[in-house]
Amino acid sequence: MGIFTTPKFEISGYEEPGDFSLANVLNTKAYYELQVPPDKFDISIGKEQIPPQKDAEGNVLVKGAPGKEKKKWNFSFLIDNTGIFPNLPTRVLATGLTITTNIQLLEAIAAEPNDESHKKLFVKAAWGASSIEGTVTTMNYSYTFFDSNANPIRAKVSMEITEGPEESSNFLSPD
Repeated sequence: MGIFTTPKFEISGYEEPGDFSLANVLNTKAYYELQVPPDKFDISIGKEQIPPQKDAEGNVLVKGAPGKEKKKWNFSFLIDNTGIFPNLPTRVLATGLTITTNIQLLEAIAAEPNDESHKKLFVKAAWGASSIEGTVTTMNYSYTFFDSNANPIRAKVSMEITEGPEESSNFLSPD
């Protein structure tokens, strides 16, 4: 990093917690780099309540536990391909092209389950000396600018990453 450059903000997805092998690092489906630093960046630390367990009929079996201390990153950023930023969005080859592939890439990292394990990817986000490893708990985006053919070329994205492996596994199946 040069004297007048900003540290990269990178989001990477992995199959398993701590799986930062070269093969996974080079997996381009699971990597996204922000064009510019986020415009909002919040860190919160607190206990996450573990919900009570229930039987098949919905009756409470065990009272919920107080949970563990967890860190959360909540941040927002722009994806812009109008030419206003000095570099292009990840995987975009020329100014003025649609950014739908960027949103699809972020959705793949944030929400799509693995075909075999049915779990979402484990995510590592890093910005300068700060990093977090966990799962994406929310992701929202709004398209805010379009080309003359109604293709989106700018979007505002917000994301929340919660530290640690996903506690509940809604995607798991017996296959």
